[in-house]
Amino acid sequence: MNKPLSFATQSVQLGGWSAERMLNYYSRVFPQGSAAGQVMARQHAGLAAWVDLFAGTGLASSPVRCALELGGDFYAFAGGILWRVKSDGTSNSVVFPVDPVDPVTLSDDAGATMATDGINIALVASGVYAVITPTGGFSATASFPDLPGGITEATSVTFLNYKMIVSGKAGTGRADIIAVSDELDPTTFQTAAFGSAEADPDGLKQVLTVGDTLYALGNKTIEPMRDTASGDWPIAPYGGGIIPHGILSKRAVAHDGDTLYFVSSEGRVFRARGFQSQEISHPGVTKALEDVNNARCFMMFDGEETFFVVRIPSKPAWCFGLSTQRWSERSSGTDFQAFNARCSERFTLAGTSYAQTIIGGQDGVLYRLDPEVYADGDEVLRRWAVSQPIMQREFSVDLIQPWMSTGTADIGRDPKVTLYRSKNGQEFTVVGQRSLGAIGDHDREVYWNGLGHFTRRAQFALEVTDPVRADIYGVDMDAG
Repeated sequence: MNKPLSFATQSVQLGGWSAERMLNYYSRVFPQGSAAGQVMARQHAGLAAWVDLFAGTGLASSPVRCALELGGDFYAFAGGILWRVKSDGTSNSVVFPVDPVDPVTLSDDAGATMATDGINIALVASGVYAVITPTGGFSATASFPDLPGGITEATSVTFLNYKMIVSGKAGTGRADIIAVSDELDPTTFQTAAFGSAEADPDGLKQVLTVGDTLYALGNKTIEPMRDTASGDWPIAPYGGGIIPHGILSKRAVAHDGDTLYFVSSEGRVFRARGFQSQEISHPGVTKALEDVNNARCFMMFDGEETFFVVRIPSKPAWCFGLSTQRWSERSSGTDFQAFNARCSERFTLAGTSYAQTIIGGQDGVLYRLDPEVYADGDEVLRRWAVSQPIMQREFSVDLIQPWMSTGTADIGRDPKVTLYRSKNGQEFTVVGQRSLGAIGDHDREVYWNGLGHFTRRAQFALEVTDPVRADIYGVDMDAG
């Protein structure tokens, strides 16, 4: 009999294949036409090096902690330094921000946050609140304003309605204080311009604005708040209540301008608008988070899809596609390691007329996310797709034929795709390799015959490690 091979993460139907796992692939619905409504597995874009922030400086490389665009320049915080990068790729540090009167310096901080009012950059790192005002060339001025409410340690910063919003901890032990700057002046705070998340003061890990909503992100709860535009401290909670989930760690949250996405303190993934939250967890990401106490999240525009990315230490990142509502995994290299990316920002490079996705790397390098690149820096991507298990008694598999993009690149030899099989879903053994075709061989057929006899269970996996495009349009199987 001909039995379609269920080939995805969260039951993505790729022709006849519904994949249980997709690593460095993501699902995409075919455009309008004969295949409209069907789904394919498209490769995640690779990372093409753009600027190595630490090259030639004599300094040890450090991860890029956060980034933003301001006035046609790109700003990245790494190694305790705020770097300014021009659109042509020239870069320099924005003079180590130091207060010449009362010496204060910034230091590296994995949880650093930045915000801008269109003129200034507000930066919180290692408990310090700094305001940097870029001037001509690569120069800038820096100040370290005092914060009200007895705040001795700033924890995060965001921007709302011409004001900088800073969360912090006081010397008294309170960890839920929120300070609000004067309008159009991020360096000035009135003595009474502070308050707290009132509904459940459980300590704040971060404040973040999405549209006109300010989210106070706590250890146990999240409180949506608004700007009333009155008084020294104009922030007030919405009357609808709170979200009964805190965030797992600082920076375990991101937004797309409309919706908040976060990893909860229980290791589950949610999205929220206002005070309405919805869980979007996948069993894979929940399991990956069960033994870690931190995650780093950011939004990433990749090809035709925007992803909420959950970066987990020492493991592949999990990516939630906003349009398809489906999960995939993303790693760098060929050994299921962590994704090199730590943050993402849209930026227009010199000579282009559109914004590209710029990735801040774990290695201190800024990368372009490029769909025509099949490596992260020097590390070729391992693309790996595993079928859901086929469960029945006593059957044989006579044919597996994946429909793939072929003949896409000249690498000096025929690129290969490898088929694996498993009888228990744990150990996979190589069946064999097939050619993906020399450049221009777009009609190349890829198939395997005589896959063997199975008593109760069979699973198959496709793997590509050559630097070529190898999208999967579907997979057919003959079994009986």
